[in-house]
Amino acid sequence: MSKRTSAGAKAVKTEDVVVDKQTTLLSEETGHFSLIRALHLADLITELNGLCGVLSIFSSMRYMAGAPGELGNLWAALVFMPLGLFFDFFDGKVARWRRKSSLMGQELDSLADLISFGVSPAAAAFAIGFRTPADHLILAFFVLCGLTRLARFNVTVANVPKDATGKSAYFEGTPIPTTLSIVGLMAYWVGQGWVHGELPLGTLLTGSLGEFHPVLGLFVVSGCLMTNSYKGSTPPQHSTAQQDGRGHPRAPPARPRRDPRVAAPVMRVMPDDNSCLFRAFAAAVLPGDDLSMLELRSLVASQIQEEPDVYTKVVLDNREPDDYCRWIQTEEAWGGAIELAILSKHFNVE
Repeated sequence: MSKRTSAGAKAVKTEDVVVDKQTTLLSEETGHFSLIRALHLADLITELNGLCGVLSIFSSMRYMAGAPGELGNLWAALVFMPLGLFFDFFDGKVARWRRKSSLMGQELDSLADLISFGVSPAAAAFAIGFRTPADHLILAFFVLCGLTRLARFNVTVANVPKDATGKSAYFEGTPIPTTLSIVGLMAYWVGQGWVHGELPLGTLLTGSLGEFHPVLGLFVVSGCLMTNSYKGSTPPQHSTAQQDGRGHPRAPPARPRRDPRVAAPVMRVMPDDNSCLFRAFAAAVLPGDDLSMLELRSLVASQIQEEPDVYTKVVLDNREPDDYCRWIQTEEAWGGAIELAILSKHFNVE
């Protein structure tokens, strides 16, 4: 077994301190503005995503309160949404760069996404003319699909395998920011002057209680795609620790060949990184590649989730189970007695 690097140990120790500090600030009486002081830099960037969504909704409302021909506020509503996407992308980068993540940050991210990519597009659609009672139901269905998709993500994210950077290896249903494709289409309609009575495809069941705009089928399709069980893969990410000097992904260590006719022990040298335990176990039990290590980390997280009475906060080094599951699936997390016990029991080896 290789020796852990001091840099890796320092990173883990720093993360432990950060998590404990935020937990303390959120759960105890620690003075005024403890909630604000508990926010990480990435959390503040996530708040900017939510701010963009709120400003988009306000801009849609301002447009409806003015003359229909004055499109300035409507354009502002449409522009704030992709600006929110920038902050949504940037907060994850900052969290991984600073190695600071939290359950609160995860919840903030989902809530901000719901505002910016769920409620805001529906509000903009209402503003440009989708205002029949049936239209309201369709737009409400769209928003609720986004809400359900984000709730499922928060519940299952701890059990999803992660890549080397800590990002999920796949997603269930289309991510809610994909609704910006509809926002782009609405921007085109506004540019062409196709608003209110000039909306594409007109209406069906005109004059009845069920009157609706068939083009809103785009929102129905988007909502259904967000809530289906399709598992889409995310682009592979490679950290600098897994790259060579030219920035190319470093190949996993080669497995030594041996003569099958000779029974002899084989020594394998494992890289001195925080994955040494998982790499060694994978080399002995599974194909010794990076994917196997990710699977082992995910297996550990799943087992902890399935046995909350066994793997309590006391057992998990004073960490909340959900937080521990997210941490153990990142490259910076090193395995110990807990992980070895779970893997040994699962594969029935000693």
